[in-house]
Amino acid sequence: RNLAFPLLKKLTETGDVNAKRVFKEEIGKRFVSGFFPVVTYLFREGYLDNLTPEEFSTLLDEIDYSKFDLNEFLIHLKDILFWEHSLQFLNRIKAEFKDYFSKNPFYIDFAEFVLDKSEFCPIGITPDNKYFIRGSSDGKLKEFDILTGNLRRVFGDYEIPVYVLAVSNDGAYVASSCDSKIKVWDYASGDHVYTLAGHRKSVICLQFDPQGGYLVSGSVDCEVKVWSLESGTLKTSLGSHMDEVVSLNHSRDGRYLVSSACDTTINLWDTETSHLITTLIDRDECTVQIAISHLNNFIVSSSYSLLKKWDLETNKIVQTIRINDEEYDLNSFVLTPDSKFIVGVLQGQPLEKGGKLSMWRLSDGKLIYTLPIKQGFREYPQEMKNISISQNGVIIVGGARDRTVRLWVDFLTYIEAEQAFRKSKE
Repeated sequence: RNLAFPLLKKLTETGDVNAKRVFKEEIGKRFVSGFFPVVTYLFREGYLDNLTPEEFSTLLDEIDYSKFDLNEFLIHLKDILFWEHSLQFLNRIKAEFKDYFSKNPFYIDFAEFVLDKSEFCPIGITPDNKYFIRGSSDGKLKEFDILTGNLRRVFGDYEIPVYVLAVSNDGAYVASSCDSKIKVWDYASGDHVYTLAGHRKSVICLQFDPQGGYLVSGSVDCEVKVWSLESGTLKTSLGSHMDEVVSLNHSRDGRYLVSSACDTTINLWDTETSHLITTLIDRDECTVQIAISHLNNFIVSSSYSLLKKWDLETNKIVQTIRINDEEYDLNSFVLTPDSKFIVGVLQGQPLEKGGKLSMWRLSDGKLIYTLPIKQGFREYPQEMKNISISQNGVIIVGGARDRTVRLWVDFLTYIEAEQAFRKSKE
């Protein structure tokens, strides 16, 4: 019983019945301890392969789930996904924490893809959730398979890095820019459709309306412009910002447009009349990003250290979430489709500190969990710049400046997909 674990395993290979019994007992003790580095080790080294599904189920019964650390589980989950008994383990966690998972999305670090260099990391998910499109430093738009990271096709003709891109909700168009002009591409064919010229300085943000009838752009020239996708012409210019426009977001029904600028203002527009409904002023910091809830009742804005929730009935801040770590900046965030949670990517300063993916519950501002973003390609520090969430909220894709793209997948959806995949192989 005091033999080293690997040596004990070797004894079992000689056919020693007693060694096999002791070996399984030792596996059980280590697994039931719930210490995740050890649990990960048991999966990775194949020690759990020595157990039958029934024996493994018995071990699962012995775990004290009242002391189970879900955040620690999430951190180490990627290391056990594809090993023997992993699906049985995940299903047990799903059952034991059924109530928690019914109320909280739970994203797992599923994959990391090493691609070509992308200086500004613009990234978008196609409406069918099968692909992501990424702007590269070589001036091309590249579409990749979202599960494998395999390159599907290349289009675009810029000579400098792509700065920003957007994918229309209906999948008809892709828009991109690297300067003051915007190019619109037919998604199906990759053909160039329009070049939209009108901004005097670089375009920073792009947003299609939910119905796919027009495109909105924000620029360093302080202007918001609305472009017809039917004719490729300018419909209107929306003024009132006094500094560069950094973020745009439509309401899900397309009735409202929100724009934010470095002058600390957030503007809410009526998209039908182009009328400015209200201006919100953030007196703390420049607003870097904005999002409007699916019920059009609040806006979330972000700076590098704060998240704020604005009530659109009173036009006041009703909640402030502070990033309680001065060594990290909030680079990008998304609202989940039900507008109940914020998922944000934080970057350490300096970059060697790495990054984090964090999720907050909007009802009370509580930090639900934080998932470390491991070092990237060749251990070069990642700078995760942009994240995008699929329309159904199942997939989050993040683009970093070190050539990598990370994929996070909803935990429950992963289990369902993995079960279906394994069944298809039987």
